[in-house]
Amino acid sequence: MTSAILPQAASVMIAAAVLLAGVTTALSAASVTKRVIGVLVALIAAALVAAALDAPIGFIVGSVALVLAYGAIGAALLVVLQESYATSETKEIDAADAEADSAEFGA
Repeated sequence: MTSAILPQAASVMIAAAVLLAGVTTALSAASVTKRVIGVLVALIAAALVAAALDAPIGFIVGSVALVLAYGAIGAALLVVLQESYATSETKEIDAADAEADSAEFGA
């Protein structure tokens, strides 16, 4: 009985570790690109945890659709940021916004 549970537990633990790595990357990265990738890794890992726990197929398909939708929205966001600010670094984007706000209020 326990020999059947161990592979499933190992799969859940590995997927949970990847989930935490993705969340950590998403929260600590200085680049919007790295943040989007971190969230994508976390979402994929969450889908893997659900699959390892024998979730219904509809839930797994829905989570894959969510990952694809987030990837598309993230890519569009990166394109807009690159066109608007010519960078994807959050400090540079914040500095450009602060400069634009100070110019707007100074006028």
